[in-house]
Amino acid sequence: MANETKVRDHRFSLDAGQAGRLEAYLADHHFPHMSSLLCDWTWETDDRLEITFISERFSQTCTLLESTVLGRTLPALTLADDKAGLGEGRTFNLLENLKPFENVACSLLDPHGNIVHIALSGAPRFADGGIFLGYSGTACNITPLLAFRRHYYDEKRSCDEQPAPTPPQIAPSPRDQGGVEAPLSSPAADPDAFVVYDPHGRIIAASPQYAALYPAVRDLIRPGAALGDILHAAARRLHIGAASESPERWVARKLDERLRPPSGPQEIFRDGRWWRISELVSADGNVISMHTDITERRKHMQKGRESGARYRQLVNLIPDMICTVRGGNITWLNPAGVRMLAVGDAGDVVGKPLNHIVHPDYQIVTDNEFETLSTARDGVPIKMIRADGSFFDVEISLRPYPDGERRHCERPDGEVMIMARDITVHNHTARTLLDREARLRGIMNAVIAGIISIDADGVILSLNAAAEKIFGYGEYEIVGCPAAQLMADAPPKDASKRRRGKKGQTLTLDKTKIMGKNRELIGIRKDGTRFPLELTLSELSRNDSTLLIGVVRDLRARKQAEKALRDSEERYALAIDGAAEGIWDWNLPEDCVYTSDVLRNMLSYKSNRIKSRSWMKTIHPADRERFRRSLLQHLKGKSEIFSIEYRLNSKNMGMRWVRQRGKALRDETGRAYRIAGSLSDVTERVAFQKSLKKAKETAEVANRVKSEFLANMSHELRTPLNAIIGFSDIMCTGLFGKIDARYQDYIQSIHDSGAHLLGLINDILDVSRIEVGKLELNDDIIAPLDAIDAAVGLVRPDADAAKIALVVHIEDGLPPIRVDARRFRQILLNLLSNAVKFTAEGGRVTLTAAIDRTGAFVISIADTGIGMSSDEINLSITPFGQVDSTLSRKYEGTGLGLPLAKNFVEMHGGRFLLDSTPGQGTNVTIMLPTERVIDPQKV
Repeated sequence: MANETKVRDHRFSLDAGQAGRLEAYLADHHFPHMSSLLCDWTWETDDRLEITFISERFSQTCTLLESTVLGRTLPALTLADDKAGLGEGRTFNLLENLKPFENVACSLLDPHGNIVHIALSGAPRFADGGIFLGYSGTACNITPLLAFRRHYYDEKRSCDEQPAPTPPQIAPSPRDQGGVEAPLSSPAADPDAFVVYDPHGRIIAASPQYAALYPAVRDLIRPGAALGDILHAAARRLHIGAASESPERWVARKLDERLRPPSGPQEIFRDGRWWRISELVSADGNVISMHTDITERRKHMQKGRESGARYRQLVNLIPDMICTVRGGNITWLNPAGVRMLAVGDAGDVVGKPLNHIVHPDYQIVTDNEFETLSTARDGVPIKMIRADGSFFDVEISLRPYPDGERRHCERPDGEVMIMARDITVHNHTARTLLDREARLRGIMNAVIAGIISIDADGVILSLNAAAEKIFGYGEYEIVGCPAAQLMADAPPKDASKRRRGKKGQTLTLDKTKIMGKNRELIGIRKDGTRFPLELTLSELSRNDSTLLIGVVRDLRARKQAEKALRDSEERYALAIDGAAEGIWDWNLPEDCVYTSDVLRNMLSYKSNRIKSRSWMKTIHPADRERFRRSLLQHLKGKSEIFSIEYRLNSKNMGMRWVRQRGKALRDETGRAYRIAGSLSDVTERVAFQKSLKKAKETAEVANRVKSEFLANMSHELRTPLNAIIGFSDIMCTGLFGKIDARYQDYIQSIHDSGAHLLGLINDILDVSRIEVGKLELNDDIIAPLDAIDAAVGLVRPDADAAKIALVVHIEDGLPPIRVDARRFRQILLNLLSNAVKFTAEGGRVTLTAAIDRTGAFVISIADTGIGMSSDEINLSITPFGQVDSTLSRKYEGTGLGLPLAKNFVEMHGGRFLLDSTPGQGTNVTIMLPTERVIDPQKV
C-alpha cells in the first residue's frame, strides 16, 4: 500500500505502527541493556570535559559515590603518576583534541586506598552545526585480570530458567486490526473521543470528549444534529478564511471528507497536542471517527529514538564483540564484532551458526555449557576464528536480559546475548600494570630511606625493606599496628598493648607530637633500642580518604658524621690559627677573597674578606704581570698547581718575599669557580738563596781557577817526569853499559814511581778538561774483544798475586763498536783495577760482555769485595772521593777511577749503572747505545 511504511528484516516485516512501538521498546530495553552489559559503567561529559552522567554500576564497581565524581574531569580522577597505557598523557591530549579513543588503561583510588585499574573508551559528541557537546563513553574494570584467573568451573551455579515476561505492548487501533470495527463498548478499543455519522451526515452518537475538542460548536454536537449545520456554524463563529468566499462549497468539501474518510489513520497537531484520527465506514455505511491523544506517545517515541541513537553510539564505541544468538545461529552483531572477526560487515556472519566463528577445540563450550557461561564471573577463555582463518583469544560470557528485578539469560523466543572480549589488549595492559607495580615495589625496596604508609587513624599499612631494616620489624609483624609504636613519644610498655591497644580503645596517631615536615624524633627498634631519626610526612587525599606517606631516615650515621665534622672544623681552625702561613679562599663568581687572620695581618687589612683588586694593589708593580700570567695559566687548566713567588708591599712589615700556592675547583665543564691555598713569608729563604748563589758562584770561580791551575801544573810536571821515566828506562835496560847491581832496584823504583805519578797527572788533567768541557773523543772502530783482552792482561798479574779468580764471559760474535779506543781501554782498566783492589783474597771478579735485546753493547764487571752503601756509592763517583775502609787504606788511590769511567761512558752517550751491597760486593754495568754498535757487513 502506498501509505504503509515497511521496516524489513530477513525474517519479518512491520507496518509503521508496529515498527514505531518496536523501536521504542528496543530503545528503552534493548540498547541500554546491551551497553550496560558490554562494560562496567557508562559516562558522559559536557563541553568542559566535566562528568555530567555516570551509570549506577560505577558505585558498585569502585565503591565510590556518584556525587564524588560528577563535575570533575577524568585527569583529576585518575592517579597523577599513572603512565600505564596513557603514553605520557596521550589520552588526555586526545580528550583536549576531541579525538576518540579505545581501551586505554588508567587507575583510580577507592576510599580504602586500593588501586582500581580500568579501561576507558570514548568518542566526542557534536551538534548539527559542528559544536562540541562533550564525550560519551564506557569503562571496564580490568583489575581482576591482574590476579590469577580463577577457573570458570569453580563457582558454577544454576541459571534462573524462569521465562522472562513479554515486553509491554501498545494496544492497536481498529485500523491496525485489519479494518474490523470494534464495539464501542469494548474497554480496550474505547477511544478518548469518538463520533458516529450516518450516511447522510447526521450524528448518531458523540462522546463528551469529542465535543470538548470543538468548543466553538460544542453546543451543536449532539445526536441527530446535521454535520453540515455544524460546519456552517463553525465557519461563522470561527471566521474561517477558507470558507469566507464560498461557505457552501467549503462545507460541501468538508462534508465529503467526513463521509468518505481515507483508508489510513491521520496524525494532526492542534492546540499543542498531537492527535491520531482513525476513521472507518461500517457495513451499513455509518462513519466511525476516533480521536486519540498521542502526544505522550510521540514524546516517548522521540525519547526512545534519541535514547536508541545514544545507546547505538555507545554500543558502537564498545571495544568488545556482542552478538545475539537464536537457535544456535547469530541474529545480530555489533561493529566491534565486525572488526574483531575481520569481516566486511555484519551480514557476512548474521544467519550463520555461532560455531562458524568458534575454534573447533572450543565448540563444546558454546554447544553444551551455556549454564557455565551464564555463571562465570570472569568469562570463559576460548579461541575464535577471523575471516582470514587466523585464531585469536577471547573471553566469552553469556549475558542476561534485565526484566524488572529479575535477570534472565534467555528471552522467551530463545534468544541469548553473548559477549566476547579480546583479551590480547587486556593481557598487555595487565602486564604493563603488573610491571609498573613491580617497578614501584622495586623502587620502594631499592631506596635507602625507609617509606611507611599510614592511614588517617595512624595505623601502619605498608613499609619498604629499608624501613624494615631501620626498625628491625618484618612487614608481617608491624602492618596493622599504630605508628606511635615506632616513636619514643609515648611508647606503651607492653608489646601487645602497642599492637592492639587497651580493650575497647583504638590507638590513633598523635599528629601534634610526631607529625610535621623534616622533624627529628627518637625511634624505637624492635629490640627496644632508641636511635635518632628524621621523619618527613606527605599527605595524599583521594576522595574522602586520607593517606599519609612517611619517609624515615636513620640519623645515627649523620650524627656521627656531624660530630666528626665539628671535630675536624675545630682541628682545622686550630691549625689555621697556629700555622705561620696565611690561608686564602677566593670565590670567583662573587670575587670575594677570604683570608685567615695571619694573612689579614700580613696584608694590613681590617676585614677577613677583601676583593681581588685590593690584593693586586699589594703586589710589587714589577711582579703583577707575572702573577696574572701564572694565575690565568692555572685557571685555564694549563697547570695543575698555582705556585708563584713575588714581592708583597705590607704596611705592617714592609717589602716581603712571599710564596703563594693554590688549586682551583672546577664544574662539570672544566670552568674554575673557586680557588684556595696558602701564602707564606719566604723573605729569609730568598735572602739565604741569594747568599748561597753568590757563594756557589764564588766556589765555581775558585774551582775553575783550580782546574786551570792543575791543568797548567800537570803540563809543567809531565816534561820532567817524561825525562825521569825515559832515562830510568835506559838505565834499567843497560843501553849504555851495565849498572852496578846495587843500583838496579833503585833505578826500577824511580821508573815505577815516575810512571805512577805520570798516570796520576794524566787523570787529574782529564778531570780538569772534563770540568771545563775541553776533553774531546777520537772515535774509531775497534774490536771490543781486543780491548777486553788487553785490559784483563794488565790486571791479571795483580789478581793472581792476591789469589783472586778473574773470570771472563764474552758472547760469541761480538760486533765492532765505534768508540775512543784509548778512553774505552781506560774505562775497562779502571773498573777491573778497582774490582781487584777492593776484593779480598780468595774472592772473585767476573767480566761479562754481550749485546742485549735492544741492540745495546753491555759490559758488566761484578766482584765479591767489600761493597758500598748508598752514601758511599755517591762518594765514590765524586772526583777525589774515597771510601774509608781497611782495604782502601791498603791500596791507596786518588779516587779518580770511577768518576773518570762514568764521565767517559756518558760522553759516549751510554749509561753507567752501579749497584753495591756492603759485605757482598759491587756490580758495575756500562751500556753503549745501539748507535755505537757497528754492523760487521758495513765495516
